[in-house]
Amino acid sequence: MSLTKTLKEVENKFTWTLFGFILALFFGFITVYTEFIKENKPDLNFIEKTNTTVLDIKENVGELDILYQGESLNKKNKDLKIITFEVKNEGDMPILQTFYDDKDLVGFRIENGTIADKPIIIETSNDYLQSTLKINKLSDNKALFSKVIMEPFEYFKIKLLILHDKGKEPKLYPIGKIANIQKIDIVDEHTSLNKEDILTNIFKGNYSIQISRLLIYGLSFVSLIIFLVLIIATIDNKIAKKRKEKNVETFKMFYGSKITNKDEFYINDYIISNKYDREDFLALLQEQYLLDKIAFIYEENKNNEYISEESLSKLYEKENGIKTPYLNHYFHTFKILIKNKTIKIKNDKVIIDEEVLSNLQEFESFISRIDIHDENQIKEQE
Repeated sequence: MSLTKTLKEVENKFTWTLFGFILALFFGFITVYTEFIKENKPDLNFIEKTNTTVLDIKENVGELDILYQGESLNKKNKDLKIITFEVKNEGDMPILQTFYDDKDLVGFRIENGTIADKPIIIETSNDYLQSTLKINKLSDNKALFSKVIMEPFEYFKIKLLILHDKGKEPKLYPIGKIANIQKIDIVDEHTSLNKEDILTNIFKGNYSIQISRLLIYGLSFVSLIIFLVLIIATIDNKIAKKRKEKNVETFKMFYGSKITNKDEFYINDYIISNKYDREDFLALLQEQYLLDKIAFIYEENKNNEYISEESLSKLYEKENGIKTPYLNHYFHTFKILIKNKTIKIKNDKVIIDEEVLSNLQEFESFISRIDIHDENQIKEQE
């Protein structure tokens, strides 16, 4: 079944008001969440990138030794590690200079080790941070950052050389206080950087990002709804086809001896099409006057593969002096009846195969009784 035909059937079965309601509910939820529930705030994280030993020697190798400030690390049972970490604002609001607490500035401390060399800024997300950011080393295990403005998703990276006792793993911890940030967390790069609930993560970012997400999520949602409806419609069509095939089997059990090859066309059409096609055939066959009027136009244009509805209407009006609606539809149905030899034209009159007409009326009556029975059963179940 083509996509166009499937959508047409969906349009008949489901009101588009339902889809409008679903879309309104979806976008309404987004609006309520972003405007009234979601709280925009900064979110500063330390992301540990590397934590590696400078030279990992697990056994004594002859005269090989590592010296630090002229002293042997092996003799002192010490080791050197390089720790690199990224400080990043992962929130959706900037961190302004007024957000910092002067009595508790942001920085870091080292546990189980000392800062062996001056911390180095190895990367920044913009020139402002590169020129403005300063690191003030307060002690062997503590340093503070200068107050810098950090827009959402801006960052800087720091490299540390840490001296520590062998067997004791040095740890990096954030310190300091920033307004609107409950806690500065440290995570490694393999851990999710988003600590917020799933909805906050979905809507995190500036307005341009959120508008882009809104369009993407909206289109994805609409596509998903259409996809689900098409699946439901396809399944429904398959179920309906099976039910129709069963109805045909039952009809043939009672009236099989009467059915001709001409009748098979209409029976098969019932299985693959909808009830309106079947009713159109029967309705036109019962309108002798209209059949005769259409017959003249058909005779004049039967060699034309296509004739527009406007041309048909003009021909009909010219011949009969009146207009009639749905003429193109009648004309199409008439051509099918001719092709199937249910009718034929003789002396400008349409001759109907009465046997086919009788069988079609019997079939329509049989199917109508089944439809009424099914509808009653559905009402009883409700």
